[in-house]
Amino acid sequence: MPEIYIPPKTVEKLNGSHPKGTRHQAKIDICMPLLGNGIPPIAIEQTLIEKFPEASLNEIQGVIRWCIERNPTPSGYGKPNGHAPQYAPRPKQTAPTQPTRNHAEQCQWWLNGKKTTEDDLKETSPIIFKGTAKDELITFLETLYAPEEKINIVRKHIVRDGKASPQGAGKTSTRLEWCDYIRANGVPESEAGAWIRMNPCKDGSGAGGAITDADVTAWKFLLLESDTVEPETLIALLQHLKLPISAILKSGGKSIHAWVRLDCPDESQYAETAKTILELLEPFGIDKANKNPSRLSRLPSARRIIQAQRDGMQSLLYLNAKAKPVNQDTINELRERLMVPMADDRPMMVLTHKSLTRYDELYQNRGRLGVQIGFAEFDKDTGGFKPGQMTVIAAETNKGKSTLAINMVHGAITRGKGVALFTMEMDQEEIMDLIVANHCEVNRNCFNTGYFQDADFPKIQAKIDELSKLPLWIFDDAAMTVEEIAKRVTMLKKDNRIELVVIDYIQIVSPSDIRTPREQQVAEIARGIRILAKQVKLPFIVLSQLNDEGKLRESRVVGHEAHNVIQIDTDDEKTRMEMKVVKGRRIRKKDYELKYEPEYARVTMSKIPDDNQPETRQYQPD
Repeated sequence: MPEIYIPPKTVEKLNGSHPKGTRHQAKIDICMPLLGNGIPPIAIEQTLIEKFPEASLNEIQGVIRWCIERNPTPSGYGKPNGHAPQYAPRPKQTAPTQPTRNHAEQCQWWLNGKKTTEDDLKETSPIIFKGTAKDELITFLETLYAPEEKINIVRKHIVRDGKASPQGAGKTSTRLEWCDYIRANGVPESEAGAWIRMNPCKDGSGAGGAITDADVTAWKFLLLESDTVEPETLIALLQHLKLPISAILKSGGKSIHAWVRLDCPDESQYAETAKTILELLEPFGIDKANKNPSRLSRLPSARRIIQAQRDGMQSLLYLNAKAKPVNQDTINELRERLMVPMADDRPMMVLTHKSLTRYDELYQNRGRLGVQIGFAEFDKDTGGFKPGQMTVIAAETNKGKSTLAINMVHGAITRGKGVALFTMEMDQEEIMDLIVANHCEVNRNCFNTGYFQDADFPKIQAKIDELSKLPLWIFDDAAMTVEEIAKRVTMLKKDNRIELVVIDYIQIVSPSDIRTPREQQVAEIARGIRILAKQVKLPFIVLSQLNDEGKLRESRVVGHEAHNVIQIDTDDEKTRMEMKVVKGRRIRKKDYELKYEPEYARVTMSKIPDDNQPETRQYQPD
């Protein structure tokens, strides 16, 4: 295996200090080359945690996911010998990720469903509007522009397919001149309302006196708007982005316009800042076409008739004279903030109401909340295996873990629960033999030797039709990665075919990167399965080997990642099996004794006496 190469610049960043405001970019600059040169994500995560102890785990994992999606390639051309390391091509990462959301869904995810009305927004405005429409417009202009700054307003328009678009150069005057005009003549408007260039400019140098980007004289504002997100959601988004917004107004039609304060020194910096902000907000439906500084927005206080909504008034909803310009810290904080959903102002309110509903559902479905496997006492104690949880069943070699797993599968599918079974040790025929032996009470050794008893075939024939209808999907590929398992599971879950996933066993799932140490490979596989379980909201049962010391083989991270860990053992006669819950998030730490019938590959648990049912017993926490 070639030596993993870390570029000198990355080493410098790992050893150097990073002041506040540069740390997010530093994490990216470290993560990208490490991924590109074959270091596994779990190792990078630990490196970033140690380097940036003030950062949250969510932020670090978000940085790593972002970098993985860009599929960084090996670097190393700065190596002393002048050659890059010769690594095998690395396939594009296809690890389970959040499904793609449309703009409305992205806003819903980030805002946790929060919406804000126009009236609610007005109450937060630092400047309160009073008086007539022309008073409102004069207040707006005097708040945002210096007396001698020139402002361009356009009223002339053309109409195509019922939609009005601005036409011509409009009129350019100083703020003082515009305020005098408005006092004398009222708000400049037409049937299409009116438009204003957000940024001050000189007379136009374009065709017919049109204003171009080259005519802008001060790069003050950036326009944020969306045609794909409803106004109440967009207003909530604008409120919680914590960007320095100087004004928010409604267009008189369907859209909301927000003016973000930039105050850039020149067009070049304006272009760079605008591009960064619009790219960050594009997933939320913010129009990325608004990057040019000569962009038109709607003129507050003008009234429109063409394509008007309600009264057609282009009115101010929010005005802030003290918005501080965007800087690099603002952008870094915005980038970090967008990685995870915003914190709710009253986080317990929604949770408490949801919990009341959930508690009622729990009571109505008591005893059958998860996937039950036919082990009476275990099912009663736990309610079955819960969606989104990963349960590890561990044992030494030849202690019956595969047999136990097949019995759990059998118990689930005979109760109508669909199961996806991934087995890399046995093929489909071997699994079928074990299920037939169990279900039809035929000695399992007959399937090896062919010495069936005369009574065996009638028993099999009597139940073969019943077996053929059981909802079990068996995947026996010789090698499968977590990504390949995810594709099959996602497809079956999408069609509502399965409620349980079983993997036999974790140590022979193929790693996505064979260059890493074995312990890291198994750790990354375990984390991938846990993430997959949470994403598809299914219970996962994962088998694992124990080493000679009775510990999880090759990586203790398997146990750390699991919600539940169950160890099993058989007695010397192999007639009894013990199932010991050694770790349980929602499963009691308890030992269960099972009857083991090797000849039928059958594991059973006697029923619980009625007077010992869990709902009648006092629960004592471990």
